[in-house]
Amino acid sequence: MKKYNPFKVLDYIPHGRENSISMSELSVRMRCDKRSARAAVFNARKAGAIICSTCEGGSKAGYFQSTNVFDVQQFVTMMDKRMNSTAISKRSAEEFLKQHDAK
Repeated sequence: MKKYNPFKVLDYIPHGRENSISMSELSVRMRCDKRSARAAVFNARKAGAIICSTCEGGSKAGYFQSTNVFDVQQFVTMMDKRMNSTAISKRSAEEFLKQHDAK
């Protein structure tokens, strides 16, 4: 039985922000659908891989392995902002449920 390697996705993700690849390109390289590629990135991150991503930069938006501390810090800052935004959206939904006695 072949053991699952969550870090295999790293073979398809280039080093350096300037070489970042889109989810579409990653799925092509991995020969799978986007959902499977996204799950592979999630699982690798969960296992400890540092896979940065950016939605800024037009054609260079996408996934990459960092070659410096600055890129990792920018990624962490972006994720913090995303978490805060999600928490704000969640609060509105929770308030609605409280008003309607739902759990």
